[in-house]
Order: sequence, then C-alpha cells, then structure tokens
Amino acid sequence: MVTMKQFGCKYWIIRFAPYSETQEFANIGICLYSPKSKELHFKLANKRFGRVTSFFENLNPDVYKAVIDVLSSELSRLQEYVKCSDDLNLNNRVVEELLRPKNTLLQFSDERVLLTENPLVTTKDLFSQYVAREFTKNPSREKEMVQSLRNTLKSFDLAAVFKEKTLADEFHEAKFPLVRDVAGVTEGAIRAIAFDQKSKLKVVESADLWEARLESLTKSGVVDADKILITIAYPNLPDKKARLYIDKFSHNLALLGIHDAVINDKAAIERFVSNQANTDKLTLSN
Repeated sequence: MVTMKQFGCKYWIIRFAPYSETQEFANIGICLYSPKSKELHFKLANKRFGRVTSFFENLNPDVYKAVIDVLSSELSRLQEYVKCSDDLNLNNRVVEELLRPKNTLLQFSDERVLLTENPLVTTKDLFSQYVAREFTKNPSREKEMVQSLRNTLKSFDLAAVFKEKTLADEFHEAKFPLVRDVAGVTEGAIRAIAFDQKSKLKVVESADLWEARLESLTKSGVVDADKILITIAYPNLPDKKARLYIDKFSHNLALLGIHDAVINDKAAIERFVSNQANTDKLTLSN
C-alpha cells in the first residue's frame, strides 16, 4: 500500500483577549503553516460569534468585528507572500514574527507541530476542535456505535486498515471515524450517526445537513457512493414524525447509492465489512 506524503506543519491557536487585567481569552481561530509545501492556511470565527459577545458582555461588539477584519486581511497577505516566495528561511522568520505571542487584543498560542497529508483539511479539523468545540457535541451513543463498528472490523482483520479522516470537497466536509485509504483513494468510509437531538426540528436539520454533505462528496468524486456505509440510531423522541423523517433520510441515501443500516442490523453491517475485507485482499495481492 502506497503511503501518502506527509508535511511537517506548525500551527497556532488564535485568541481574543480584550482585557489584559484578567488575562481571559476566547479561541477565535487557527493558523497553520507548512514550510515545505509553502502553504499557510487559517480559519477564523465569524464576526458574529456569540461566545465572545456573551463572555465579554461589556465589550463593544464592533471591537471584535474590527479585529477579525484586520486579522483576516493580514493573514491573507501573509498567505500570498508565503506561496510566492522561494526563500524558506525568510518565510519562516516572517511567519514566526507575525505569530509570536504579543500583549495585544490578539494573542497566539505557543507554536505547536504536527504531521499531516492535507494541511487545509487539518486546519479545519483543528478549528473544529479548538474553536467550534465539536468534541463536546458528540453524543455518547455515537461513540458506542463507533466502538461496535470497530469490533466488527476487528473480527474481519480490518481494524488497522480503517483510520479517522475528514473527507472534503469544495463545498462540504465530513469527519469519518473509519476510512480505508488506498494510495490516496477512499476505498471505504463508515460513519455512525445518532439522531439524539432534543427536538424534531433539530433532527430534521441534522438529517438534511448529512444528506447534503454525502450527496456533495459522492457527486464531486471524493468517494464512490457504494463505498460508504452510514449506520443510523433513530431519535428517542415521542414525536413519531421525527422517526419517519429518518426513514426518509435512509431512503434518500439508498437513492444516492449509499449503504445504510440501523445500528443493530448486524447482518447488513457485516455484509459491507465483508466486502471491504475481500476488496482489501485483492488490493494487497495486486
């Protein structure tokens, strides 16, 4: 199996700290720099960021908006400079000077390092963790579903083959806990979705979002539809219409050519995994 090229990257968490007296701050962005590929990526919170305005309640919102505007402009210029310059040492000095810790409204964390195959996707993943705090939104039932899927993969000797990966196209991205990547091509992707939202409206919104993501990823060629398995846990809501909407979601996935199964449908899950195991053996034999 061919290993994808990895890039050594540096990254910084961008913080908004309007009051030096308290030293309190809110994470508002990520900046990631890959010297070898001459890439600098950043992702900033929206100018309307409720966490900032609620935490710093006496702050004029225009101050935060102005900071985001200036920072976005500065990082965009730096992004273009790094891309066009061939002087690696100078690039490093310019980036580190801009992003070194300063005693201003904006602060940058200490420099951190990582290896990644895709600096852009990794920037988005870091933003999800440190700014959007998506780790707090994962329901425990979903984690249990993923563990059950890992156990099934283990029984087919595929536990080491499937890794976590974010699949992305120009418009959508989705984090999959279980992806089989062969020479940069996604040959299998499994995602557990627990519809544990607290209202019918939230269930509908989640289903629609996932359908849009999956349709975009398959139609843009990021992954073939028949190489995706979505396992579903139905909502625990008294309103039966929420469950009916997930039935519709399941039907729409089938129309796209995507495999789906209720989480306790062991036979359907094992059929997909068995096919993945057979395909993996063919790949290795070639």
